[in-house]
Amino acid sequence: MTPYWGFEGPIDGGAGVWQNEARSFTKFHFVLGISGKWQIQSPTPCIRVIGSVNGSGRGDDRCSVEF
Repeated sequence: MTPYWGFEGPIDGGAGVWQNEARSFTKFHFVLGISGKWQIQSPTPCIRVIGSVNGSGRGDDRCSVEF
């Protein structure tokens, strides 16, 4: 039996303006399994990109446009 990581794609996302910053996030779904028989883990991490009016940008791992 061989373990594998599978990527099932984005499952959520959004974009908007919050406190004068442009924000966009995407939530992904991954699966760690063994030979397609067992699902061991199923993490759903997020990534968010934030851009401000002065041209600076940053990112974090929140699943929201707000906060």
